[in-house]
Amino acid sequence: MDIERNINTTSNISEAKALGNGSEIVLGKQNKGGLVTTVEGVLCALKHERYRLNGLQTGDYTYSDLVPVCYRISPLPSYKETNQIVTQWLDHLRQGEIPEHATVGVEVEATCYDKFSNLVTPYNDTFPADSYNHPELLSFTLETATTGNYSDLPRTPIEIAVAVSGSILRGYQIVESKDLNLVYSSTAEAGDANVATITPHPYLLSFAPLIAQMTLDHLERIPSETLQIYEGANVDIVGQMREGTLNWPVNALHVHTGVPQIEGLVDPRAAHACGLLRLTEFSKIFSFMLYNTRHLYGTEVDVKDVRSILRRLILSSHDGIIPQNTEALVQDAVSQLQEGRIHSLPRYPETGQHDRMRLRMDGTKKTVESIDAPMNPDLRLVLTWTYLNQIMNIIGLDALSETQGQESKVIPYLESLWGNIFGIIPTLGPGSSYEQDLFFNQDGYEAKSPLNGQSFRDLLVKAIAIVKSYANKYPVICLQSNLITHIIQKSLEHALPGITLSQYLGVENGTYIPNGLNRGLITEYKHQDPNEIVHIQSEATKLQAKVLAKVRDEKDLNNFIGII
Repeated sequence: MDIERNINTTSNISEAKALGNGSEIVLGKQNKGGLVTTVEGVLCALKHERYRLNGLQTGDYTYSDLVPVCYRISPLPSYKETNQIVTQWLDHLRQGEIPEHATVGVEVEATCYDKFSNLVTPYNDTFPADSYNHPELLSFTLETATTGNYSDLPRTPIEIAVAVSGSILRGYQIVESKDLNLVYSSTAEAGDANVATITPHPYLLSFAPLIAQMTLDHLERIPSETLQIYEGANVDIVGQMREGTLNWPVNALHVHTGVPQIEGLVDPRAAHACGLLRLTEFSKIFSFMLYNTRHLYGTEVDVKDVRSILRRLILSSHDGIIPQNTEALVQDAVSQLQEGRIHSLPRYPETGQHDRMRLRMDGTKKTVESIDAPMNPDLRLVLTWTYLNQIMNIIGLDALSETQGQESKVIPYLESLWGNIFGIIPTLGPGSSYEQDLFFNQDGYEAKSPLNGQSFRDLLVKAIAIVKSYANKYPVICLQSNLITHIIQKSLEHALPGITLSQYLGVENGTYIPNGLNRGLITEYKHQDPNEIVHIQSEATKLQAKVLAKVRDEKDLNNFIGII
């Protein structure tokens, strides 16, 4: 029996959220989670009993409770094996070839409104939540994604651009018959907070209360700024969590990037090295360009991005730091799986599963997943972040090759080469990702990094030089490098007075035409009524996506970005 086929036919929900129907064959009885080898010889991650939705007795597990491990963790590859496969990967890039598994997948999240800017759910009897393959926490959130599996996913900049447009337009197609607006911003900017409910999917209905209770047990750890934003928007967030509602309206841009594989399984050292890049200041400063909201549920907040503060509500967003040694990482991840602290290996670590990145160690994705950036209604910025993730993989793999496959030496090597811009930063506390959010929300690009005293503006200028250096070494990413450089330069320009949100987004004439007016952060153009902001963004992203869908070559893509 094909274990992957069996699991995927159980439900079209992602593997870790799979449902059983109570009539499956019981494979064994084990309360704990952990690693299980099936009779077919497939190594699988077994969910802890608290996460099983198979409809059977406590402790029983079926194929719906197993997810095939897709990283080669037993046994781990040697440093020599890793170095060999990574060197081959980089050789392909030097020759202008994109490796087969250097794929990109993108998940985009939107908030759903009716024509009066009321929050509404897209789910109904004809579009049920429990059979949708991308259910998100709150019922007024809709996630769609680029399609394809394994090497069917896009790899080139053009393929990625078209795939991103497809994922966006798919969302609009879903809500078209319901006459709804989709807004691809980082939080619910308009609407009534009291209508927030959990999406009626069994996994989310069981998982959300666990996260809420874990947070309630440690209320003292919630940043005061987070609670103040909720209070300012008249949301009794603690009271709602006690009643079982996790009112956490944060929309992220998730980017999955493929990494080298050994005999069909991901090289965990390679993935680990790439994942560590997402925890550095280098990655952090790029995320600032996507900050885009100053309202929560109709209340204006004096920040550059509401999500950057709001996301730290839950305990599972408080500490994403992982070991830099792959053996230690795998051991710790399996231990947390056994204890039921995580429902699946990609959710490691327990306190960081909603932080900045995930290693997709089980399932079919076989990727490194970036989850730090906010969702943004401007697809030029969405593409910039997506292409950056491709380049971060190359930086990580290049460093891994230079250290002969030793993943624990990757960060020290990059710091010796470029400075502490490649230092790993904690999630909360002094010098952390969150502290940088606070500084940026107050002073924007003029704020100074708590790590080195340089302004975020100067750090992004330095980042341009770094990206160009790797593009010179690997010319296959020159297009991505040029696009990223252009968007950084536009983002660092000062916002123009008198320019409207529609003009910033290039849609003031009813179609998308790049006009060079996308200067600074989009947040600076959102001082009007939030209901109006919602309407403008919904129409603008759709118009951009329609143009992006027609991109066929480098010239088209440059034109879309605004490089003439």
